[in-house]
Amino acid sequence: MGQRLDKPETQDLFSASNVAQRLCNQETFEETLAMRYVNAIALLLVIVGAVNWLLVGLAKFDLVAAITGSTFGETNAVSSLIYVLVGLAGIALLPTLGRWVMGTSEPQPVRATR
Repeated sequence: MGQRLDKPETQDLFSASNVAQRLCNQETFEETLAMRYVNAIALLLVIVGAVNWLLVGLAKFDLVAAITGSTFGETNAVSSLIYVLVGLAGIALLPTLGRWVMGTSEPQPVRATR
């Protein structure tokens, strides 16, 4: 009927294993949040690339070349950097595609063994 006073319920909350678990969960949360930002930026770059290819196909207009001061088909340092970033963004999104195909929503955390 009464509470046990010799072992408070909060004792387990501050045990070493629970503190370590909470720290790991916080680290995993921060890593997941960082990856969400990376994926959002990568997706934005891939969309820029897709729109550029759409304009090339429909109107023979290279948006990246126009923005960087080149003519269609020419490249300069800035346009090359944009093309490389778009390509790297596509590669960075491959694991996201794999998760989508496999039906999982989030990447599984990789735990370092010590």
